[in-house]
Amino acid sequence: MIKRKNGRPKNEEVAVTLEVTGAEQKLLAYLDDLQKMQGFGNSMSAIARGFIWKEVNRLIESGRLKQR
Repeated sequence: MIKRKNGRPKNEEVAVTLEVTGAEQKLLAYLDDLQKMQGFGNSMSAIARGFIWKEVNRLIESGRLKQR
């Protein structure tokens, strides 16, 4: 693991872009509202990623998905 100056290890995971098409204007408006409220993420994609992880974790806990 490579350490940075501040002691945090560098994230070595490969990131991929996930494009979501067909999002309704109402959903985009809600994501925009959450971004303005702060505390949910700094961007729409960060907020959406947080909600996706929350649901994935719920499905793992309920046994509907296997943990990886």
